[in-house]
Amino acid sequence: MQRMKTGFRNLGVLFAIVLAVAASAPLASAQQSTNEQAEAENFEQVQLTDAQVKGYIAAAPKLTELFDRMDRAENNPDPKLDAELETTAKKHGFKSYDELETVGSNISFVLSGINEEDGSFREPLEILQEELAAVESDASIAAEEKQQLVASIKESISLTPKLKFPDNVTAVKAYLKELTELFQ
Repeated sequence: MQRMKTGFRNLGVLFAIVLAVAASAPLASAQQSTNEQAEAENFEQVQLTDAQVKGYIAAAPKLTELFDRMDRAENNPDPKLDAELETTAKKHGFKSYDELETVGSNISFVLSGINEEDGSFREPLEILQEELAAVESDASIAAEEKQQLVASIKESISLTPKLKFPDNVTAVKAYLKELTELFQ
């Protein structure tokens, strides 16, 4: 079974939509929306440790290489790649790739609430609610586009939880430069 690459590769699909809406990116396809909803329902918030954040950063180059190989394999998944994901996770202090992926999703969630300009953190849910109000009041957006944006933002709001572990902000901010570079 080919692994999902959400935590590292896509900034945690659950929270990628937060970033996409903030950047006024195009709407996701119906299939992506379905995948995002399924993953949102499975998102587990965990208390991040310094060691987990460091391990995630250290594992990133190898994960990128493995994900690129998975992308090239397309419909012919290689079970050896799953084994390499597990090995990489364990090498960097995780019990399994699933744990590494959960940590990546939590890091991504925190990053989605950090203001790039001043480093302050706001709940991603608050950011989405403000974005919704801004889109609804923006007369320059065409009606059809506005309707799609509003629907997308409302879906994001319904899928976005509040931050369960406020100390995760501190853990992520300690490595903000390195993490920002990973996700660019």
